[in-house]
Amino acid sequence: MHLTQFDMNGCFSNKRPFFFLLVLVLAFASCSKTDNNKEKTLFSVNGETRTVEDFENAYVKYLIKTGQNDTKYGREVFLTEQVDEILMAQAASDLGYLDHETYHSAIAHQTRKSVMDTYFVDEMDEVLEMPTEEELRLAFAKNKRRVYVRHLYSRRESDLMEPYQRLRNGESFVDVANDFYETAEYDSLAGYLGPIKYFGVDDAFADAAFNTNQGDFTKPVQSQFGFHIIYVEYIEFPAMLAEDEFQYRKKGLTSQVRLRNQSLAANGYIRDLMGKLLVEVDRDNVLSLMDTIKELDGEEIIQNNGMEEQQKVWNDRRLDQLKASFDTETVLASYVLNGNRTEFTFQDYLNWLPYMSFDESKNRTGASIGRAMRNQVLYELGMDQDLENDPRVKREVRKRALEVLSDLYERDLTIEALRDTSEIIIPASFRDRMIRDKNFQMIATYWYITAEDMPSAREIREALEDGKDPSSYDSYHLKEEVDVVPTDPDYKLVRDGLMEMPYVAHSGDKGWMVMGIDSRTITEIDENTGDLELTLRYRVYDALKSTVDSLKEEADIFVDWELFNEIYEVWKKKES
Repeated sequence: MHLTQFDMNGCFSNKRPFFFLLVLVLAFASCSKTDNNKEKTLFSVNGETRTVEDFENAYVKYLIKTGQNDTKYGREVFLTEQVDEILMAQAASDLGYLDHETYHSAIAHQTRKSVMDTYFVDEMDEVLEMPTEEELRLAFAKNKRRVYVRHLYSRRESDLMEPYQRLRNGESFVDVANDFYETAEYDSLAGYLGPIKYFGVDDAFADAAFNTNQGDFTKPVQSQFGFHIIYVEYIEFPAMLAEDEFQYRKKGLTSQVRLRNQSLAANGYIRDLMGKLLVEVDRDNVLSLMDTIKELDGEEIIQNNGMEEQQKVWNDRRLDQLKASFDTETVLASYVLNGNRTEFTFQDYLNWLPYMSFDESKNRTGASIGRAMRNQVLYELGMDQDLENDPRVKREVRKRALEVLSDLYERDLTIEALRDTSEIIIPASFRDRMIRDKNFQMIATYWYITAEDMPSAREIREALEDGKDPSSYDSYHLKEEVDVVPTDPDYKLVRDGLMEMPYVAHSGDKGWMVMGIDSRTITEIDENTGDLELTLRYRVYDALKSTVDSLKEEADIFVDWELFNEIYEVWKKKES
């Protein structure tokens, strides 16, 4: 439960370079150092337990969604929110929310998805052999390297063909990247991602990058995020490879290599499966559906955190619009499965849309239908094996059930709080925090010097503190009396920075840099509007906090803080 989180609107271009999604922390779900702890109970709430593995999987998804960095404080806050969510869900269950239509719909969707996922994972386990000793040693060696890369990125492969040809003709990658990303001024860091680890990024991306020589670039590579041309700028090799370390990490490496092989083999498996289904498409119905989707409202409703490449998604409003505009029994295609020709209807398509891209449905309807039909086939094959009753499926459905129950109860408490018209006194501490966090428009004069990495940025700052002139650096940029709006990538850095004192900063578009603020004027907010918003926010905050606090007084809550600190230290050492 997030006591002060409010949604914001935002959108992104197809070609915006991004770092956070690529340099995922997903790798820490399979590190050998936590293998011994992953099944241990980290916390429990009235008998509802969560293991280390449960917590880390949920925390990774949270980091990806929010763009936050992994910190001990962040983990503590997230664990507290997990406890609060379970408490709210248990209360909602007691209050009759199990009969809510939204709850039943969400559980049906999660069951369908978990059956599909579990079947696919099981199939991959059967198809793939255990990694050989040679594969493990090669993976160990690659994992000890640091590969410094740049990339060109787009969700459409066609966008990359012209720059790929320019690179083949011998043009500089940096020149091509500046043109590709349409930089306002020439940027020597265009397309720069920095160092990546072998098990720290998307599997296809890593496989391509670590199999490319220094100074070379790849063909367009498809990752789970889109398409990339990867340029390997520099490879940093380890001083030595220790045999005892390899033996120590061997078990974890086996798991990591197997997962990577599974990911890389998935596309071939899906192509073979779908190729055997003798699919027949009802072209007229598909074209009719395509026209219907294109008429839907395309307004963005996604939170923009400034770091994450996002797509328009299907939401309840869009799904309701579409469902009301098209007959659910309309046949879009058919396929042969287990000797029987099966119809794939518009209702089947609807069932998978919550997990799919609205952009793809609108612009590539045929591909979207194919993706949903693939999911449906995997689901049906899973149901043939009674995976609906598999403990793994039941566990995922249970987690989703608690999320939905908590959200429903929180929504109703929020509505009730907003309808409350009684007088309320806002504590000064809450007012100060909200005012400090609120976005203001600024006029500022500031400069920044881009750096290759954090140590380089620190060296630059130290030199500036010793009296070196900032403008003497080639990567020095000056912004004089500019209007810095909340959507500007530099906004928070300029707002929170210290005046007339160089400081190290990092942003998604510029990477590591040293900044300095010469002047900054913050525009005052409208006092009445501010008071009204603060009142509404505090009513919601107080209602939710009071409810959670009262639930905690009666709850049996256990948190193994010693284990919590142990797993954090493991990852702290791993990242260092």
